[in-house]
Amino acid sequence: MNICGLGVSGSYLFKRLSDLGFKVNAFDVKRSDYYIPCGYATNERKIEEYCKRVGINFDDYVLTRAENVIVAGDNFAEHTFNSSGLCTFDKNRFEHDLVKDLTAMKKPPDYNNGISLDCSGISRALLGQSPDDYSMSAIEYLSNKAEHKTFYFKFYGKAMGYFWEFPMGNQFHVGAGGLDQGDNLKRIEPYQKILVTGRKIRLKPLFENMYRENVIGIGEAIGCVSPITGEGIIPSLESADLFIECARRYDDVHDLFEKYAGKIRKEFGRYYGLHRLVNNLQEGRTLTVNNLRFARAALNEFREFGVDITAPSVLSHFIMPKKQN
Repeated sequence: MNICGLGVSGSYLFKRLSDLGFKVNAFDVKRSDYYIPCGYATNERKIEEYCKRVGINFDDYVLTRAENVIVAGDNFAEHTFNSSGLCTFDKNRFEHDLVKDLTAMKKPPDYNNGISLDCSGISRALLGQSPDDYSMSAIEYLSNKAEHKTFYFKFYGKAMGYFWEFPMGNQFHVGAGGLDQGDNLKRIEPYQKILVTGRKIRLKPLFENMYRENVIGIGEAIGCVSPITGEGIIPSLESADLFIECARRYDDVHDLFEKYAGKIRKEFGRYYGLHRLVNNLQEGRTLTVNNLRFARAALNEFREFGVDITAPSVLSHFIMPKKQN
């Protein structure tokens, strides 16, 4: 097998498939000192189970554990909620350690030879871009200061994006992601910056464009990213495990790809509805049956992320229009 991209899902697959006895070639274009543009936040209660499978102690990588989380919005006041596992971790060292005992290739392998796994995230380097893709731009500062000392989310009106402050030991990631790049920059400009990073985040499932010929996608490459929180670490690892499960059972490439695709659609099928919810809000369609149906699912995405959200006022942000004075 060939792996294109050594982010979280690619590194995890490289390690697990190698341990299981598969012959694996892996390649990544990024430099060894590349600073990953990502919030570095995840739910430690969820990621621990994946770490155990590769012999890693996640506790060694934790930078800050959330005691509580502040959630605010352009349409609602601040609310403080309990954390249910939210933390930041050293993602750069984590990815490095996953593959430190393995040898990645210095140039791309022949991706036409054998099964190739596209773990290249937003770029879909092997699969190619999908005509119905949907993403938001994000910009982020590494900073020594933030307005809030705990984890903080602020959602823009009409689901146009959100702003965040995540503590990371003695530093912070301060970022903004949304459809308007100028607005994103305006929101973080007042903050001190040690380092500036940015990227696009895929916020739509591409489960109808998961594979072609001998190439299959994993993680963000196929849209395994929450359309609500933008969290892609746990979904990417989950998609990697689903592929491994199928690879151990099916020798025929077509059967392997079809079974894997079916498992992905079943496990992440809610992303279709959540993406429609975001689109409805952005286009001004608020009080709809589908919005009511998926609003609670949207809040559950926060719980999966590690935030125990329960407030009705936050729920109303996803389905109610802002009142006019």
